[in-house]
Amino acid sequence: MNIVSKTTHHVDYIDVQQAIWENFGKEFDFVANEEVGNDSAVEIYVTGNVSDTEQKLFEAWLNDTNPFALMFDTRILFNKMASVGVIPKGDYVVSVSW
Repeated sequence: MNIVSKTTHHVDYIDVQQAIWENFGKEFDFVANEEVGNDSAVEIYVTGNVSDTEQKLFEAWLNDTNPFALMFDTRILFNKMASVGVIPKGDYVVSVSW
């Protein structure tokens, strides 16, 4: 049997929303954006890389020219934070429970 061990970062959705506010100055509703329900989790793989297309979506969201540009793609915000060293790269599990 081949077993691979790896680090997974576990965070609460409230902490994600707070980090987005602190780093980008915008309110963000993780539950609505990812359309997740109570007692669930979302896995996000963070590389720290942001493509040109993702950068344009991020800027549209940040500048309010398209507030829905990042709908279903919170990963872009995680990658933006990782690209400047705010969070480590790797696997994340965002827990949702209220």
